[in-house]
Amino acid sequence: MHDALADAAHRLLASGDLPPSGGVPATVLLTMTLDQLETRTGHVTTAHGGTISVHQALKEAGEANIVPVVIGEEGILAYGQDRRTATTHQRLALTARDGGCCFAGCDAPPGWTQVHHILNWAHGGGTDLTNLCLLCGFHHREHEKRGWQVVMKHGRPWWIPPAHVDPDRKPIRNTLHDPVAVTV
Repeated sequence: MHDALADAAHRLLASGDLPPSGGVPATVLLTMTLDQLETRTGHVTTAHGGTISVHQALKEAGEANIVPVVIGEEGILAYGQDRRTATTHQRLALTARDGGCCFAGCDAPPGWTQVHHILNWAHGGGTDLTNLCLLCGFHHREHEKRGWQVVMKHGRPWWIPPAHVDPDRKPIRNTLHDPVAVTV
């Protein structure tokens, strides 16, 4: 029931039907040291003076724009990338490419998906089409926990199963949404 509520909330937020917030998406300003940025450990300060763990801050920020501000003895050392979320045009391109959840065998349509960074944004992965794919809420939350890995091959997302599913770990692709299946 919680997963269904979370999916409904994500779909509402992505629908564009909510009132605007001053013309900009929600932005989370995180102030941290260079060591915290590099190790992804410790606690960061929010713009309102609260403190939360680096891990929790990145997890909770979800679809917000995140602006890491790295502070050192000399002042601001870095004002990081703030575009974590895919643009409308990127989302449309992903819809055209993936057709829905790209996890092998999943038939969730595009409207039920979230944009996933293949190389995690928090670890330097860019918000580029070559690093993004569509995943339904379940597969977005669960694929890593279950040992699956996504890679890009031939401009499309392919899934490497865990060894207990396929000892050879041969990459597979969801072809349910694609009438022209690409094979390796």
